[in-house]
Amino acid sequence: MEGYWYCPYCNVEVDPQNVTYQELHDTCGHSVHFVEINKPSYEQLQAERDSYRELTEWFINLAMGCGKAGGRPESGEWDDCVIQAQQALKEADNEGD
Repeated sequence: MEGYWYCPYCNVEVDPQNVTYQELHDTCGHSVHFVEINKPSYEQLQAERDSYRELTEWFINLAMGCGKAGGRPESGEWDDCVIQAQQALKEADNEGD
């Protein structure tokens, strides 16, 4: 189990040697609590990476599709790309409702 001791009174991370048997901060005498750090599993990290990859590919395709004849957008066309991306995100959000 990974984590650290925290004293809410002092608002600091407390070294384990400064925590008493009664789980008190030996400097101020107030209660401390152990904050667990839950590391994501390999599968969770893989799923997030795949999700980011899909989102990046989607955005690149959207940006490339905003340009004339499917090419790279001119500087004045980027606003239209942003509007299209915002509309697509709104539509995706509404699909979940």
